[in-house]
Amino acid sequence: MRFIDYNGSGGLDPQDIATSIAVEEATREDEPAEKSTPRQLSSNVGCATMAAFMALPILAILFAL
Repeated sequence: MRFIDYNGSGGLDPQDIATSIAVEEATREDEPAEKSTPRQLSSNVGCATMAAFMALPILAILFAL
C-alpha cells in the first residue's frame, strides 16, 4: 500500500495514512455477491455445542432442586 502526503507536511502523519486507507477502500472493487461462495453452516457448530454444554448442567441442577 502506498501512502501519499495529502496534507503537504513533508512526512507521513496519521492523517495521511487514514486518508490513504479510506481512498483505497472507497476505490476497491468487491466481487459480486453471486460469485462469492456461501458460508458453510458447519463453521457455526462450535457456538451451538458450547450452548448445549452450558444448558445441560443448568437443566440438571434445576431438576435436582
